[in-house]
Amino acid sequence: MKCEVNAAILPDTKEIEALTPGVCPVDWAKGCVEKAREENCGKNVMCRDGMTQLLAILSDLVRGKGESEDLELLRDLAQVISTSPGCGLAAKAAGNLLYSLDRYPEIWESHLRRKRCPAGVCEALAAQSAQREKRRERKRDRKLDADIIVVAAGLSGLTAATQAAENGAKVLVFEKSSTTGGAANMGMAFFAVESKYQRDQMYEWTRDQAFNEFMEYTHWKADAKLVRRWFNMSADTVEWVESFGVEFLGAYKYFKDSHLTQHMIKIPGATKPAERQASRMVKLMTDYATELGVDFRFRTPVKRLLTGEKGQVIGVVAAGEDGVEREYYSDAVIVGTGGIGNNVEMIKQHLGWTWGKDMFTFRIPA
Repeated sequence: MKCEVNAAILPDTKEIEALTPGVCPVDWAKGCVEKAREENCGKNVMCRDGMTQLLAILSDLVRGKGESEDLELLRDLAQVISTSPGCGLAAKAAGNLLYSLDRYPEIWESHLRRKRCPAGVCEALAAQSAQREKRRERKRDRKLDADIIVVAAGLSGLTAATQAAENGAKVLVFEKSSTTGGAANMGMAFFAVESKYQRDQMYEWTRDQAFNEFMEYTHWKADAKLVRRWFNMSADTVEWVESFGVEFLGAYKYFKDSHLTQHMIKIPGATKPAERQASRMVKLMTDYATELGVDFRFRTPVKRLLTGEKGQVIGVVAAGEDGVEREYYSDAVIVGTGGIGNNVEMIKQHLGWTWGKDMFTFRIPA
């Protein structure tokens, strides 16, 4: 669908050919993408949704929340958008972004690695050093119960707690039930691409192919940054869980015409897939986390988050089996309580969709 908005509303690259005081090429590129997102006619997928994806990554960069793969993902997305037919507005915004990346790589790296804007334009980065010092003062003034508190010990919370402990953090996990793993205990396998099992089975499907197929299938509405990171880390995740004893039967298809991406977890003595075999991985990960010193508090639901003067999360309030609520403080809190896929009221409230009418999911209870 051809875009009806004239690309001339966006600035030309000559604006940043020579940097002047007070001009940041990262902020400039973000402004171009933001303008294209605001002014697009909504008829072209790359302009409508592609600009949203770019803007989300750029916003993270200027807020000091950039991640290691962000520049590569920005470049990949911008190249796809700049060569897509039908929307000159999106192509020009993406082209401006690519020009800025190519001409000022050291400034982009400064935003990503050092969390610093050399021009002093990106205010969030300028304020971060002061915030870090305040956090250090707060840590000195108040006794912390842990470096990291994890809320809920389903597979996401359990994985986060385990890796944090591997990295040397003191971790405290609160779980309202009596065990770890949550709904993952009912599973059989997990997704990975470019794994050693796929190579052994001579199955060739790359991370880039998987990413492009997934994003096209979701009409570029999924979080591109999150999807790319998930796919890029998936093969390493297989080897990570193997490091504490998990075994696999191999890579399988989820259904007849799907890709060979389901890595089936092996139960001792089994030679073929079986129900609930992922519970084996949950148990091994829990044992490993316990060995690393993770403190699990079962039957202890978190009631609310504790926040500081500026709204930052500084801890939680949890209730033990005696029903008494207590405060626990930490440097960081990870919430792993799952999604809202089984709650039709929250789906309507937060997403605006009606389950069974314009949204269809498995609705598996946690």
